[in-house]
Amino acid sequence: MSGALVPLGIVGAWAVASAQKGVFGLFLATPGEVATEFVRLLWSGELVSHVLASLSRVAVGLVTAILVGVPLGIGMGAWRSVDVAIAPLLNFLRPIPIAAWVPLVVLVFGIGELPARVLVFMGAIHPIVVNTILGVRGVRLLHVRAARMLGANNWQVVRRVLIPSALPSVLAGIRLGLGIAWWVVIVAELLAVRSGLGYMMVQAMALLRSDTMMVGIFVIGVVGLGLNRFAILTEELLMPWRKV
Repeated sequence: MSGALVPLGIVGAWAVASAQKGVFGLFLATPGEVATEFVRLLWSGELVSHVLASLSRVAVGLVTAILVGVPLGIGMGAWRSVDVAIAPLLNFLRPIPIAAWVPLVVLVFGIGELPARVLVFMGAIHPIVVNTILGVRGVRLLHVRAARMLGANNWQVVRRVLIPSALPSVLAGIRLGLGIAWWVVIVAELLAVRSGLGYMMVQAMALLRSDTMMVGIFVIGVVGLGLNRFAILTEELLMPWRKV
């Protein structure tokens, strides 16, 4: 019961604020108006269409980041020569905010699906690479030496020792990458595409429709919670011995 007090308090404060006279109350939609707009968007199919467009970009960008980031992280964690060659570039790019890349990516790739997917990829790959490196470097040297003594070659050591041992850290990186990918795709849709939840909110802003904008904020939060839960269930499925 106590867990519902904060949401109820927020809704109550929201209702009071939206009922006030003046500019603030004029443009802030009431909870009832937002609920009505949510039902309208859901019934028309517009909301579902935008959600699916955003999720498809996250899926493509994240899968690409996994396919590139996990092997890269394994290579950097297992072989010093690979780490020395790539780490300086990775450390240079990591602090740059994704928003700083948006103008350049749009200039190079134009408006459409590709720039949004590129931005999602750029946002998701860093935590995947870093966590994979940490997972590989956390493997006990004794296990690697034991595999060598049994005649395992480099590929067998990677496949049978490094990857299974580093799996918890790799999955944690993918989970972080998924969360980052979700907010990156919203940022990308604000400028780079003509569909998705971010685009829906930009259009609502141009029309001064705060009810639609608040529906977008609500749905972004709910879908984000769903994606996090999906990541947790996936980790539990792949590692049943370790509850997340």
